[in-house]
Amino acid sequence: MKAYGISCVGLVRKGNEDNFIALPQYGVAAVADGMGGHRAGEVASQIAVQVLEERAVELAHSSAQKAAEILVMGIHNANMQIMREGMSQAMREGMGTTLSALVVKEAQGIIGHVGDSRVYLWRNNILTQLTEDHSVVAELVRSGQLTELQAKDHPNRNMLSRALGMGMELDVDCFRIGLNVGDMFLLTTDGATNLLHEDEMAQVFAGAGEMFGEEDLGSSDEEAPEHPWQAYLKCLSHMILARGATDNYTMVCCSVEEEDLSVDPAEGSAEGVPEGPGERSGEGPVGGESTIQFGSTHEFNRNEPGQR
Repeated sequence: MKAYGISCVGLVRKGNEDNFIALPQYGVAAVADGMGGHRAGEVASQIAVQVLEERAVELAHSSAQKAAEILVMGIHNANMQIMREGMSQAMREGMGTTLSALVVKEAQGIIGHVGDSRVYLWRNNILTQLTEDHSVVAELVRSGQLTELQAKDHPNRNMLSRALGMGMELDVDCFRIGLNVGDMFLLTTDGATNLLHEDEMAQVFAGAGEMFGEEDLGSSDEEAPEHPWQAYLKCLSHMILARGATDNYTMVCCSVEEEDLSVDPAEGSAEGVPEGPGERSGEGPVGGESTIQFGSTHEFNRNEPGQR
C-alpha cells in the first residue's frame, strides 16, 4: 500500500482539531475530526489515531479476521481513553472525535468507522462512499423523513448521532471488502466533503493534471509530487481553499499495490470476500459479520457552546 495525507487548519479556524495517520508499511491509515472547546478536540482526535498507531504492528501481523477484531477493540479503547480524559479535566469535558480507519490485509480492505468522516473507494473510474454518516440529519435522510436537498441546509446538519467521547458505550461500524490492484481509498473529514461534491472529486481523480497547471502542482524536481495521488490531493486542497476552507480538513489517499493482494497461508484466506464497492463480507459472529456493534446511540452537537 502507498499512502499520502494532507491536513490543513483552513482559512477560518485558529487551530487544527483534525489528526491522521498514514502507515503504509503496516497497511494502516485513519482520519479523526475532533470537537470540544479549549483545544480539547485536538486532544480527542490525537488519542484516537494514536491508539490505532500503537496497534499497527499487531494489525500487520494478524489475519484479516483478527485484524477486524483488533481494530474495533482499538476504537472502543480510544473511546474509553477520551472519556477518561474528558472527565479528568474540566476544560476537556465533553470532548469527542470521529474516527474512520482502514487496514489492508490479505487482499481485503477492513474499515472501522464512527462519526461523519468518510471512507471512499475509487475503482474503475467510479467513486463510491463506503461509510454511512453517523449524523442526525443523515439518519433522517436514510429513514425517508428528509430529502438530500432538505438535509443540505438543515439546522441540525452538524449534530452527530455517534462519536468517540459521547458515552462509555459505542457502536462501531466494521466491514471488509475485496481488493483489486489500482483501488484507491480516500479517507476524509467533513471539512473537505462539506465543500466538495463527489462528482468533483471523481473528476479530479480522473485527471488532476488537467485541472491545474504544472506551476500549481509543483514543476520543479523538489516540489513535483512523487505519485499521482499526491497531485490529486493537492488539487482537492486548492479547491477547498478557493471556497473559503471554513473548517479544518484532512484527506488521506491509500493506493492498493500488487503485494497487498498476497495472502499468507498461515494467516487464512481471502476467498469469498466480495469485490464490489460497498459490499460487506460474511454473516457470522465478530470477525465475519459486516457490522460489529457495542452499546447504544447518542447525540452530540458539534455546534454547542464551547465546542467546535
